[in-house]
Amino acid sequence: MTAPVVTAPADKRFRRAQVKPSTQPRRTTPSPRWRVAALIVAVVGVLVAMAWSVVSGLTSPWLRVQDIRVTGTHRMSEGDVLGVLDELKGRHIFDVDLAEWQDRLHALPWVHDATLRRELPSTVAVRITERSPIAIARLGSTLYLVDSDGMIIDEYGPAYAAFNLPIVEGLLTPGSVALAIDAERLSLTGRVLSSFGTQPALARQVSQVDVSDAGNVVVWLNGDPTALYLGTDQFAARVQQYLDLGATVRERLSSGLEYVDLRFPDRLYVKPVRQASAGPRP
Repeated sequence: MTAPVVTAPADKRFRRAQVKPSTQPRRTTPSPRWRVAALIVAVVGVLVAMAWSVVSGLTSPWLRVQDIRVTGTHRMSEGDVLGVLDELKGRHIFDVDLAEWQDRLHALPWVHDATLRRELPSTVAVRITERSPIAIARLGSTLYLVDSDGMIIDEYGPAYAAFNLPIVEGLLTPGSVALAIDAERLSLTGRVLSSFGTQPALARQVSQVDVSDAGNVVVWLNGDPTALYLGTDQFAARVQQYLDLGATVRERLSSGLEYVDLRFPDRLYVKPVRQASAGPRP
């Protein structure tokens, strides 16, 4: 017996879709590695551009020293400073070793301190602090201006006549051939002069100071040939003591006084002049 043929309807779920494939390319998302690489390339490009800009700027003629501006000079001339720094001009402002040029300025006798700074694009500013002389030192047969550091500033002459300073003797180191100022005697001189700091009228009367004997400072006053022995302290007070009593003492000694010893409290030792040729020290 033949089995009956049964025709089953087709299942629409298995029909091929009648949709044409898209003709547009498929989009892909870049991988994280490519993103990082692209960022690195961009950063490097920016850095290279910046570096080139800096290098171009450093080699620019605008950054070469064209002007040197000097302030603080009074006794010395601006030309003295510019003469030392003349070779600075034309150099690149960032290549200049300012400390080296500062040392060169310190070699000038009047320069106590010098500071240099760059002022972009092409200026070097120089500030000078000059030395302050405290005395006119007799060194050998020549007079020199000296400061509190013992620096011999310059030979004293008519150009410095405005300095109303005492002449100081005995500053040289004993036995020294060169012009070497003794530190102890210089310190003693500074103490003598500073003791008159609050009495400028009294200080102006001091004509000469001798520190040859570090244990006994000797002072002469303007127009007075009498040597005043002051010891090692109370300098201003002892000079004032002499001024208060000197006239009375001289009235009693018609020949004048060779010296007055003021080192002892409540006592005054004097030595009359015995030679008519005695006079103030040159």
